[in-house]
Order: sequence, then C-alpha cells, then structure tokens
Amino acid sequence: MYNKLIYLLLLFSVGVQAQLIGVLANQNGGVVPGNIIINDSDLSGGFPGMVGHGKNAMSPQLPDPYFVISTSNGTSSGTIYHAINIASGPATVIFRVGGTVIYSGSTEQLDTNRSNVYLAGQTAPGGGFGIRNAEIRIDQDDWIIRHLHHYGTQDDNEDGIRIQTGGSGDSPTLNDIYIANNTLAFHGDENLSIARGDRITVVNNVFGDGQPYAVLLEEINRNITFYQNLFVWNEQRNIRASTSDNRYEFLNNKIYGYTPGTEGLHTSYESWQDIIGNDWENSTQNSPIRLSEGNTSGSPDISQTVIYHSDNIYNGVAAVVGSNFSSGTVATSRQISSDIIPYSSSLTQANTLANAGAGNGLPSGVDSYTQKLFDDVSNNVSNDYTNSNFPHPTLASGTPYADFDEDGLSDDYERSNGGDITSTNWSDQPTTAIINDGRTLDFSGVSSGLRPNHGFIFIADMANDWSNF
Repeated sequence: MYNKLIYLLLLFSVGVQAQLIGVLANQNGGVVPGNIIINDSDLSGGFPGMVGHGKNAMSPQLPDPYFVISTSNGTSSGTIYHAINIASGPATVIFRVGGTVIYSGSTEQLDTNRSNVYLAGQTAPGGGFGIRNAEIRIDQDDWIIRHLHHYGTQDDNEDGIRIQTGGSGDSPTLNDIYIANNTLAFHGDENLSIARGDRITVVNNVFGDGQPYAVLLEEINRNITFYQNLFVWNEQRNIRASTSDNRYEFLNNKIYGYTPGTEGLHTSYESWQDIIGNDWENSTQNSPIRLSEGNTSGSPDISQTVIYHSDNIYNGVAAVVGSNFSSGTVATSRQISSDIIPYSSSLTQANTLANAGAGNGLPSGVDSYTQKLFDDVSNNVSNDYTNSNFPHPTLASGTPYADFDEDGLSDDYERSNGGDITSTNWSDQPTTAIINDGRTLDFSGVSSGLRPNHGFIFIADMANDWSNF
C-alpha cells in the first residue's frame, strides 16, 4: 500500500510539472523559461533588439507619453501635427486612435522642433495609424519612427520622411535616428531622404511606388545602415547616393522592379559602401550596382571610391558591379561594419516579406497596399507600375487598450506587475517585469544607467520586441 501511494504521488508530481511546462509554452509552441535574464548587451537604445549604426537612438528610459487622440488634420493638442511641430520636450508618442490623417492642398510639413522622440505606431488600435500627404522632416537628434503607414501623392513634390538639417563643412550634424517597420509610398519626390546624418538605421521598411524615387542619400552622411528593407516598383533610386563623401552599408535588402537601364543602386565618386546579401529582381539590367560622378561641386576623385561587395544576386544569379569601381578601391573586407552579420542572399526575399512594413508582426497585420506589394513579389508579377492607381488603404479606428490612469501603461500590464491603475509609474525602473505572454523579464543584472523603465518594457511588448528573448 505504501509503495502504491508513493507511485501515485510521483505520477501526480509529474503531471503537475507537465502542466507547468505547458503554461510556459509560448505562442509558437516552443517551451520557454519562466524567467528571462536581460543583460546590458540586450539594451542599447529605445527598444530591445536594435541593430546597425543607429542602435543607440534614445535610451531604455523612455520619456513620458504624449497621446495622439485624433485623426484630425488640425493643429490642436492631441493631433499628430501638435505632437511633432508644437509640443516641446522629449516624448513617447502613443496613438490612442487608429485611422489616417489626410492633409489636403499643398503637402503639410511635420517639422520636428525637439529631440528624443519615439513615434510608437505599434500602440495604435484598429488597423494602425496612417499619415497622407505630409512630409515628416527630422532635424533633431534621437528619433525613432515605427509602424507608420505613410502615403503621399504623385503631385506633392515632397519626401515621405526627410532627415536633414542645415550646416556647412565636412561633418554630419544630425545623429542617432532609427526608422523601422514603416510603409512609405506614393511620395512625389523620395519616399526617404537623408542629408548630413550620422549613426542612422533604416530597417524592415517597405518603400513602394516612388514617384519616381525610393531613397536618396544626399551630402555628407556617415555610418548609415540599410538592412532588410523591401523596395517594390520604385522606378529609380533604390538607393541613390547622389553626392560624394557618403559612408553606408546596404545589407540583405530586396529590390523588386525598377526602370531598366537606370538605378538599382547608384552611388557617387568618393563614397564608401558595403553592399552585401542583396537581391535585385525584375528588371533587364544585370548590373544593378552603378557608379557615376554624382552631383558634387568641384571635381570628385573616382580613385577615392571604396566598395566592398559580396553575395549579391540579380534574378537568381550573381549581380554585376559597374566596371568603373575598379578605378577606386574594391575592398576585401567590410569598411562600414556595424553589429549586423548579413545572411545569405538566398534568404533575403523570405526574410523581408516576413518582417518588413507597418503592422508586420502586430495583431493588425500589414495594410492592403503593403499586402499587394508582397503578392507582386511572391507571384513574380513581371511589370506593374500601376500600383499608383491602387487605392490608398483604409485603416480601421479600433478601440485603444484600457488605461484608466492615463499613464500610457495598459491596466492589464499594471495589474500583472503589482501596480495600482490609479497611479502613474511609467518612469519606474523595475528589477523584474511580467510581459503579455506570461514570462518574467529579470533586469537585476543590468547596469543602473541601462535599466529600462516600465514605459520601455510595455511599449516594446506591444511591438512584440521581446519575442526573440
């Protein structure tokens, strides 16, 4: 009888352990530990998992929230215009409404007047947050823009996002900017342009139907990372470094469909570039990496050009590099190296489709236009520059997460972490925190200067940033 009792107790113990393991199974079916140790190396800027030269934009102590509560194209408090153009001081911009702000007439300038700002599009309910017919002009340091649906018109003659500030001399004047998981399309000039920037990462974005341009690097840029972006149906500038003295890396990007004989990637004398693991497709130009004198005044020296290139493909075969690069230096190792280790170009298409674009990886998913581009690439559509006639996507307004005390943290998050939903604790820096999937993050070993606040932990959880830990 005694032995039987022991046997039954052992069976019960095993069953309880199995149930506990089941509770700790993540949404992908894998078993995860209940306690995740976070180290200093996991934290660098405004959210975990940042990569490239812009990875130190902002810090793990996110500033207090600013709430966008309207899709009005006016200027009052609570509009995106007020958040960018008028409000002062650092901010984490939280979107309490989904839908699209539509500006009419001439293109609106959303011109930053402050540094240390995070536009957290992942916080928007419904279909996400969109902006139409407005140029976001970043002329301050430490900006993060994520998960925005940003569309223009062919006639607006403006960029989608312009990273640019004044200055003279030979040094950049704008630092630490991170542009991730946005969809930018239909803008009348470039979808994105950068001038006099340093330490900038552009990752997991979709650039579609540039009218006719995708991305422009203008003068005196340093340490620029382009990683795992998707370029579809942009006739030219995929990308274009138009003046000398740019320093950038172009890693694991997918470029699909561009005007034959013009620009896959077009760079200028005296620029330095690492071009690795990229996949060009659907043009008749097997030399997508081109070099020309550019728009620099004076007489730029081709011999000062430096390129490192490896594992780039065009329509499934090795991509040809312009022959005149040999007049400069064809390097045998990376020159603009960040922390990113490029993967095989054979994986580039699958990884960009899995990660790029506004809403990718969020409950809302990508919008109808972005899905159309994904379908064009997946189905090998041969020649379709008609997406400009494709309707702009409609984004549902949705219902924002419950936040009784209006501190930016959801009531569910505060309850899980022992907080009082009637008090403000955004800026508190906990030793441990429980996230949405039930796991506990342990920050006890993180240095005090890097220990994140509740705002950082929660906003990262809304973007599914902790899924890789």
